Amino acid sequence: MEAEILNRGLKLIEKFYDGSMYENEYWDNDLYRIKDIIHSLDSNHWRSKQWLVDELTKVYKDDGQIHVAGGWNGLLAYLLSKHYSNIISSDIDLTCKIIGQKLYSGSSVKFKTEDFTNSDIFADADVVACTSVEHIDREDVITTIEGLQMRCCKAIVLQSNNYFDLNCHINCSHSLDEFVEYTDLDVIYKGELNLGDFTRYMIIGT
Repeated sequence: MEAEILNRGLKLIEKFYDGSMYENEYWDNDLYRIKDIIHSLDSNHWRSKQWLVDELTKVYKDDGQIHVAGGWNGLLAYLLSKHYSNIISSDIDLTCKIIGQKLYSGSSVKFKTEDFTNSDIFADADVVACTSVEHIDREDVITTIEGLQMRCCKAIVLQSNNYFDLNCHINCSHSLDEFVEYTDLDVIYKGELNLGDFTRYMIIGT
């Protein structure tokens, strides 16, 4: 983990804590954001995102737009921006944009507030990546993939896991094979990453 990013994360945690004490309108008093920031910078999160970057750079050599959908606080987009120049990170949660712009200030990442299920947001994307598939209804994932295939984007990168214990994980997969089967992509790469309590799955396909 980069020391400067970690330091910015600590400063953001302080701001959210102060906001809860003094009812600062800009920094909402949702203290769960503190846990979000910690988790978005932990070692497992970093490893899973770096894994994606390592594999994508092997198969995608162009420099078109890469759109990270459901990008949360922006770590994946930041790591991708070290290799590619046109990176968008979008999330349905407006606060993710605020946090991302603070954490990764100075990077080339463009942060937006968008809904993954609106395939129009990917109109200019060469590559669409989503590492939060376990948080998205399966039918919505399938419908969005179908829309992306019609747009002929060059690659779709998806990650999910078998971590069923969290209530917010509404679309986990029992195995990599199950994940591959329902996403129905022409697979360029598929793999697993053991993260201790759970296994992360990844597909790169068209």
